[in-house]
Amino acid sequence: GIVNRLTQVITINGVGLFVWAYTMLFQPPAGDTVKIVLKEDTGKRELAALVSQVKWEVPEAGKKPSLPSVSPWYRTGLVADHGRCFEIRSGNRASETLAKEKGELETELSAWVAKGKQASADGALASGSMQALERRIHQIEEQLDAASLGLKAEVLRHFSNRMIAEGDQILGASLTPALVVKVPVGAKPDATVLEALLPELRAAIPALIDLRPAKTKDGYVLECSLIRGADDAQSAALLPPLERELKQGLARRSPTLPVGEARLEGAEPLPALTMHLLLVEEPLENQISPITRVVNRVLGLFGAAPAPERRLSAMARNLRVLGETEHVRVKRAAGHEAGIEAVAVLKPEMPKSTTADAITDRLKARLAATGGDALLGQARALYDRIENAASTQRLTVARPVIASGYAPMKYDYMSGYIWTFIMALIGLAITFYFVRREKRGLIRKRGVEEAMAS
Repeated sequence: GIVNRLTQVITINGVGLFVWAYTMLFQPPAGDTVKIVLKEDTGKRELAALVSQVKWEVPEAGKKPSLPSVSPWYRTGLVADHGRCFEIRSGNRASETLAKEKGELETELSAWVAKGKQASADGALASGSMQALERRIHQIEEQLDAASLGLKAEVLRHFSNRMIAEGDQILGASLTPALVVKVPVGAKPDATVLEALLPELRAAIPALIDLRPAKTKDGYVLECSLIRGADDAQSAALLPPLERELKQGLARRSPTLPVGEARLEGAEPLPALTMHLLLVEEPLENQISPITRVVNRVLGLFGAAPAPERRLSAMARNLRVLGETEHVRVKRAAGHEAGIEAVAVLKPEMPKSTTADAITDRLKARLAATGGDALLGQARALYDRIENAASTQRLTVARPVIASGYAPMKYDYMSGYIWTFIMALIGLAITFYFVRREKRGLIRKRGVEEAMAS
């Protein structure tokens, strides 16, 4: 009983110290950080060796940083010993102190906001206090940004030759004509049915881009977008297999939904923009944990388990914009594990981007071969949309510098289970030790022999 009680006391009171010590030993420190993307997949040890050989300098006089830590970075949280994107972090006590002060000021500012809403009589006092707090918070943010810019300049000075150049993330871009064929249906089809049918149709008809329902004055239709053939005869040859596969697929999922005949007459020719982009992460969900595998097996008993390309399908849904880019297909680029291919049918109403940078120049060079100069503004706008849609699915379009700034220390609270497990093993070992000594007669339980004798 004493051993059990002692183990419980030490476990409960020592877990906090263990989590703190574990974080200090194995987690990157709080300070300035820069995330860079390299030209080639690189091992952590190789880059760490290069970092250790570099003479680091800091613009602030009288301050010399410690050796920065290096770790592969994936937005998905994947832990690996290699990668293309790396986080280089340098501990900075001054930035850590400023960040702590900022957090306290933000808490105080929230209290003043609540107080100002409750008491209108103190509105002037609350307004003045909040303005002072906001000025100080803004000042701290500027100081944190300035400190991180120093590390960023050092990283670029030493590793710019190993980093990709701005625009290299665009592996390819081309423009092809597309057809939007309308197939009449008897009622509005279910969106879930269409999403499940799309992979089958694309596998049977590689020219298919997307499939979307639409309402016309005569009823509902399915708008099927396809890459146009070399001539009208080749384009017409795509319709019979499309109609056949569409009818068979809907017959299995919506037997009561009548499907009409696909016709080429009245088809609207539109430009289809294809863009190949380099990602930091693997776009397919192939590296899943054993627990996720078990969950997927259980889900498979009641329906289709999540497909590996589900994040790419979600990206395509986010890129569909009514009246601008209604037909979109996103898949992994052929021959490139970390690349994606996005195809979007552009409508004239799609807004144009006026951004002029290295990305725009690369798009212009890639589109020149297919005569897409007139759609450069729309292509640049689509690139920005793809970058935003990828981030919502924990995917990152590669850039020389993904991000830079202050990063707090993250405590690994799951390490507390290690401490609990260790203390349980120690308690169990002590218990077996006393049991063994009791069997050998070296010790005895107080009152047990007397109770048995009586």
